[in-house]
Amino acid sequence: MALNIPSLLDLLVSKLQEAPAELNDIDAVFQLDIENGSVQSYQLTVSENKAAWYHGRPFPATCTVSINEKDLDKLLAGSLNPSTAVLTGRIKIKGDRSQLLKLQAALSRHFTDLPLILPL
Repeated sequence: MALNIPSLLDLLVSKLQEAPAELNDIDAVFQLDIENGSVQSYQLTVSENKAAWYHGRPFPATCTVSINEKDLDKLLAGSLNPSTAVLTGRIKIKGDRSQLLKLQAALSRHFTDLPLILPL
């Protein structure tokens, strides 16, 4: 994988911690499952205006986003349209999408080049 997921999650958490008020309405465990022969899972927890990430699946997920490694690289490089990827099943979302929309809105204020998985 060309992308360093732990570094990306460190950056996301630090940006979210800079604006804890934006996290008021979010209370969730977001899970990212990256498929490449096997599945690597990462979780981002947001609760009580704090964010943290974990490798693996230590908590029950509120919302899970599944994508294969090649498509994730394309998505983050801007060569895969997120809406099309969701509609065609290249990105699968299970669970509470409303929490994902709230997280996405908070992140989009800090990362203008972040691909939106769900339309805001």
